[in-house]
Amino acid sequence: MAIVMLCPSHDNGKRIVSRSIGVCSQCVRNDSVKLAQQTHERLRRRDGLVPEIPSSGEVVCNECGNHCRMNEGDVGFCNIRIASGGKIVDRYSDSVVVSWYFDPLPTNCVADWVCPVTTEREVGIGKKRLKNLAVFYGSCNSDCLFCQIASYRT
Repeated sequence: MAIVMLCPSHDNGKRIVSRSIGVCSQCVRNDSVKLAQQTHERLRRRDGLVPEIPSSGEVVCNECGNHCRMNEGDVGFCNIRIASGGKIVDRYSDSVVVSWYFDPLPTNCVADWVCPVTTEREVGIGKKRLKNLAVFYGSCNSDCLFCQIASYRT
């Protein structure tokens, strides 16, 4: 049996809600920015990440458009950089956190315009179908709610 969640803001009990957002579409339309911020912060806390872009510190990180303002020991929104000794340093000095796999469907391949798998050209009988090497960094500064690679958070 499916679990149906109802909007806590309406007494009539007839408004179905999204599990991740927790309110109905009418409530989302009425206060979308606040709801989006609360949902982002809640999910980031759940995953052990900084809930919002640091904005009150003395040390400014210029590595991305977020321009995190951190105090000593604070971690940036990306979870990769930290304020230490009055400057921004990488948490994983000479390393890069990545995950990868061979994708049999090269949907994001940079060579898709010449790849026989994604163009009208035939691969040919007896030829092996190629795979795309998909690599994802273990950090992101975008924080999309419906990210297809959100597994980097864990």
